[in-house]
Amino acid sequence: MIGTAEILVILVVALIVIGPEKMPEVARTLAKVMRELRNIMDDVQDQFNEFTREDLLGTKEINSYYKETIDSVKKTIELPSDVKDIPKQIEETVRQAGTPEDKPKPDVPPVQPSP
Repeated sequence: MIGTAEILVILVVALIVIGPEKMPEVARTLAKVMRELRNIMDDVQDQFNEFTREDLLGTKEINSYYKETIDSVKKTIELPSDVKDIPKQIEETVRQAGTPEDKPKPDVPPVQPSP
């Protein structure tokens, strides 16, 4: 940052180089240039802020879209409760059926293959 002493030195040098006659004209021109630069800087900052805001909104919309899509896929993949119980039902059926040794033997003798 330029301090007060530096500004006074610049003004004295400018007064010597430019001269007292042209100093008001140069000051007006310098003020006009500074005003234009400030306006340009404000425009650039506004455009940057608008771009950033749009970018953030786009990101939020994309995140929302992906979240909805993921939730939809999860609902589609989620198995109904009766399908989840199938392994338990199979185990129960096997347990109730028992092993072959537990089953009663038929009264009919097994058929022997002929040679």
